[in-house]
Amino acid sequence: IDNISITKATGVSDLEQSDQLTVYPNPASDHFYIDTQKETIDDNSVMTLYDLFGKVVMIKRAMEMENLQDVSGL
Repeated sequence: IDNISITKATGVSDLEQSDQLTVYPNPASDHFYIDTQKETIDDNSVMTLYDLFGKVVMIKRAMEMENLQDVSGL
């Protein structure tokens, strides 16, 4: 994974403080971490990862997400 970015989808409010969601390291080669406050992500939240060409390579719903995200197989 060359670059990790967080974007806002239609109907989702902006995060009010930048410390509510942290993704590291960036770039990542085999794993990355997501640190968030509980109230930032609800059961309807979805994480979508795209490759350099815009192809979806991973989709996880909030209840499937863990702090450590393994991307070694991508």
